[in-house]
Amino acid sequence: MNGSWDDDTTADKTAALSGLEGDALKLVAEQIPSVGSKPGEGYKAGSWDTEPSVDTAITEETTYTYTYARKLHPQVTANVIYLSRFL
Repeated sequence: MNGSWDDDTTADKTAALSGLEGDALKLVAEQIPSVGSKPGEGYKAGSWDTEPSVDTAITEETTYTYTYARKLHPQVTANVIYLSRFL
């Protein structure tokens, strides 16, 4: 959210896993989309709600969400000098 995948697309991505009953189904690296370098205006690289991994067994329908983080406006400090002239 708040940006695009590294391939410049914004549509949801899906990966289909198949195997025999009892198999440990896992993602392969090519099924995990690259993301983080295309934030929208006012956003920066963010994080996954749960990091997808090739080591994690998928036992049910699973959704991973990547969200870009909002950029914080930098704090500005200014010195103000008041001058008075009494004539």
